[in-house]
Amino acid sequence: MSDETREGTVIKYKSTTSETTERQISKVSPTVAKNGSLNISAFCHLRNEVRSFALENILEVCIDGKAVDKYLFYYDYTPDIDRFKDTCEKVLKQKEIEYHRFIENFEKSIQKILSHCNKE
Repeated sequence: MSDETREGTVIKYKSTTSETTERQISKVSPTVAKNGSLNISAFCHLRNEVRSFALENILEVCIDGKAVDKYLFYYDYTPDIDRFKDTCEKVLKQKEIEYHRFIENFEKSIQKILSHCNKE
């Protein structure tokens, strides 16, 4: 996806306090949290800083006004599977991680992505 498309990306996001906001984001990068859940790191135009958004809390993704499946959106921004794997390994090496919980959450997330990709 081009940078122009990224500038036109809006997500509807449910915060940890259950507040729902719309955020225009750019410079999107997929990440993995310490608990194994999938996140999107992106520049948030509302907060004017890079923020991390849990994929499970993203309610809707729109690119240039068109709704996009959030799992396919995440997959589309994973440019290099080796780099993604390295990111996961770095997270696992951190001492405070609960390894089994990470693997369980990560496997669930990847299954969701794969099931959405197979529908296309």
